[in-house]
Amino acid sequence: MNEKTKLLLVQLRCCLLLGGGIGLLSNCIGLFYTPISQELGVGRGSVALMVTLQSLASAFFSPVFAKLVKKIKIQHLMSAGVILSSLAVFVMSMAKSIYVFYVCGILAGIGVTNFSALPVSMILRSWFGEKSGSRLGIAQAFTGLCAAIFNPVLGRIITGSDYHKAFVFMMAGLFILCMPCAVTLRMKDEPAAAAKPTEKESAKAKAARDSVMTSALFATFLLCGFCITTQNGMNSHFSALAVSVGFPLTFGATVVSFQSIFNSTWKLIFGFVLDKLGPVRACNIFNCIGFTGVMILLLGSRNPILLIIGVSMYACNFSVSTVGIPTLMMEAAGKNYIDYYSKQNMVQTVAYAFGTTMYGTLSDITGGYTVPLIVVEVMTVSAFLLLRRIGRKIYG
Repeated sequence: MNEKTKLLLVQLRCCLLLGGGIGLLSNCIGLFYTPISQELGVGRGSVALMVTLQSLASAFFSPVFAKLVKKIKIQHLMSAGVILSSLAVFVMSMAKSIYVFYVCGILAGIGVTNFSALPVSMILRSWFGEKSGSRLGIAQAFTGLCAAIFNPVLGRIITGSDYHKAFVFMMAGLFILCMPCAVTLRMKDEPAAAAKPTEKESAKAKAARDSVMTSALFATFLLCGFCITTQNGMNSHFSALAVSVGFPLTFGATVVSFQSIFNSTWKLIFGFVLDKLGPVRACNIFNCIGFTGVMILLLGSRNPILLIIGVSMYACNFSVSTVGIPTLMMEAAGKNYIDYYSKQNMVQTVAYAFGTTMYGTLSDITGGYTVPLIVVEVMTVSAFLLLRRIGRKIYG
């Protein structure tokens, strides 16, 4: 098998891992809120707590994964993660108590950490080096694609049969998509890691080898990641925003569909912009696009066309948090990347859960989404300024 084919297969398997772990497992779980709440006689907020626990478990297990991957082969960790998440979803299909769902959510969160964002970024970095940013963008785009494919399928199963069978389908899909990839993916052997850089070696390649991370720079990374990912939490409120300004729920669902489509599209574009202009410029350009999109929402959300345009532009902010920051972390941390990024991933996962809750609370208090959108703009500007500072620290 030639090198080009190997790289293509690595890329494809990484796409499937993220598509299954995030696109199917995480992005489709919202479909189950209403049927579970109706059958168990609990509120949808109680059911949604299952997803919050899943996110928190994933967040706090990230540093543990960073330690385990130094002692255990990555394919073994990923395989165990797929099995654990699949079993958790299967138990959900039979659960009769909300507390069983909570436990399964925690186990699914731990499992998905072992085969999604962290290991995929490591594998892509080991195989593609300086081009791993665009490759991560392609893999991340599959999360939206898989969500777009599986959401209507699961919705039909729930409507035509029941949510129990939908969970079985989710379990089967997760296992079929991810298990072959987890078993067969390997880290590429890094050649001559201790070799001295030649005169012709690029500054970027040298930075990737030699860590320039300091405590101050890492603190800036954490703060930046918190800001940009907190504003991403607005993502789950666009259907409610549409309803709050007078549109029917069906139009709100259409708005969410546009957001999902552009979420994937922007990630693909971001990867190629990153290769051409570098991660700092790419992040700041996309922050400006996202800022403009939210400004359109603030000024024209009652117009259906402007609402869709604003939400579609807002979606580019996900590229910065899921592709831009990991790429910058690779530049700054070099061979110590996983140690730093596991903690960064923990902060960003918590930030997303925090943002989602905060915007819902603010909308309840203020009776609308104007204040939440203003907070999103503040977070975007803060991330823009922090990214500029990070760029100066890394590149001088």
